[in-house]
Amino acid sequence: MGVAVNARTAFSLLFPPILAEFGWERGVTAGAFSFGFIISAVLSPLLGRLMDRHGPLLVLEAGVGIMGIGLLAAAHVSQPWHLYLTLGVLVGAGSVALGFTGQALHLPNWFVRRRGLAMSIAFSGVGIGSIVLLPWLQSMIAHAGWRAACTGMGILVFGLLAPLNLLVRRRPEDLGTGPDGDRVAPASAAAKPHANVVDHAWAAIDWTLARALGFVSFAAIPGQIALGHISDRIGREWVWTVGNAGFVLCYAALLMMGVSPSPALLWFMVAVQGFLGYGLTSVLGAIPAEIFAGRHYGGIFGTLMGIAIFGGALGPWVTGALYDARHSYTLAFSLALGCSLVSTACIWLAAPRQIRAVAGRIGRSSSAKD
Repeated sequence: MGVAVNARTAFSLLFPPILAEFGWERGVTAGAFSFGFIISAVLSPLLGRLMDRHGPLLVLEAGVGIMGIGLLAAAHVSQPWHLYLTLGVLVGAGSVALGFTGQALHLPNWFVRRRGLAMSIAFSGVGIGSIVLLPWLQSMIAHAGWRAACTGMGILVFGLLAPLNLLVRRRPEDLGTGPDGDRVAPASAAAKPHANVVDHAWAAIDWTLARALGFVSFAAIPGQIALGHISDRIGREWVWTVGNAGFVLCYAALLMMGVSPSPALLWFMVAVQGFLGYGLTSVLGAIPAEIFAGRHYGGIFGTLMGIAIFGGALGPWVTGALYDARHSYTLAFSLALGCSLVSTACIWLAAPRQIRAVAGRIGRSSSAKD
């Protein structure tokens, strides 16, 4: 994920030299990045169904091929549509398979007791990758040009991700083990199949896409490892609430900066967004996996991610349109703050704790019944 996600976001580094070389309009050039987001949103439901049918190995390797070709071909663009096809369509399509959506479709199968911690560690690779890859890419752009940087990233995607993904399997049972590394099911209830199920009637439902969309709504934002670990102890709802509280505080700080800007408010905004708001991703895969686990989970999760990605693409446009109309970001930030509050309410209504208990709650639930 550290390579795949940052290969897409690296467009921000490629944007200035591409503009300098071709002199295209900024909107036309930047549109390639937004177009990639739309492609990701459209493909997410299909990705989930492909993962259900063929497993993660084929899907991830296809993502490597599509993204790698896109990056290598981007080194030869000469027209705007070339940019949309390579860094937009191909890199965008590859990233949805290799990024948050693709990984969250199979990682929940490997962990039960520490699902939140495991997935948040995996997702934290994006941040690690940005620290390592983006400075390297910027240096290559400065010394060899943006075309060489695209070629270098393409070679890295093929050379590193293609062999690594050969190790991926659909479920731990394919390797003769169980979730959380358990080779033999222990006597403890926490390790038995479905031991974390609270509502057996709900968990037994064969969830389809039509059934799922009426019950759950969430947004995807990068998370923090600590909150993922905490979610395994106290529950997903609390971490989702903390994450949304981080964004509420962030938007409140932005609104205050419009009245009285200060460095302190800026740092506060960065801190609450980074340490609290990004915690949402730590439970991004765990929550739908625990509510909608079943044969159609891939299609459900892929569709939810498609909605979230589409929202991510739509948000900047709406914010800009509101600013153009009112010459202020006040309304846009206020709407975003309100959406965070609505999201918090929705997770408590969805109530994953009532379907499956996290590891830290299983013992307490058993004790209460005794």
